[in-house]
Amino acid sequence: MDRYNKNPRRPPYEERGRSNERVERQEEKSISNEIIEDLGKLEASVDLVNKIIRSSKEFNIRSESSYRKIHDLFSDVLDSTLNMVTSGALKNQIDQAYLNLAKVKVIVEYQRARGQISPNIAQVLNGAIDMLEKQLNNVKGSNQPDLQGLRKLIENIRIVIDSFAVLAKH
Repeated sequence: MDRYNKNPRRPPYEERGRSNERVERQEEKSISNEIIEDLGKLEASVDLVNKIIRSSKEFNIRSESSYRKIHDLFSDVLDSTLNMVTSGALKNQIDQAYLNLAKVKVIVEYQRARGQISPNIAQVLNGAIDMLEKQLNNVKGSNQPDLQGLRKLIENIRIVIDSFAVLAKH
């Protein structure tokens, strides 16, 4: 209770009207968080596409070319990482994979800061980058890494970035 608010049941003046904003932000975050959580699930591919397409209002892209910059770089990183896994060279070239992920994170944040992609898209993409980095850390520190889990994560991330590319066309 502040000195201007004599009724203890009402929120202080500066917090009135903000509850709707918080609820809307939580709803926006929840779909993004659901997508991030589903990235690691083997059977989630179709689910991921459906969630993105059904929630297209939550994922705004101002221009197709701004998203294409992210998509092109991220897909190249995913392809090169998958090639490293397939060729057995991932452990030797893992530092390059980390550097590539950092480049993707920079372009995502740049496009978000410019308002070219919505914060929800940035949250999903950054969550995907973080998950991929965590998987790479597991590969780096393990004698028997889960390469199949890494492959599936890469495939799911690719499906997500391709789904956002579809939204960019609308």
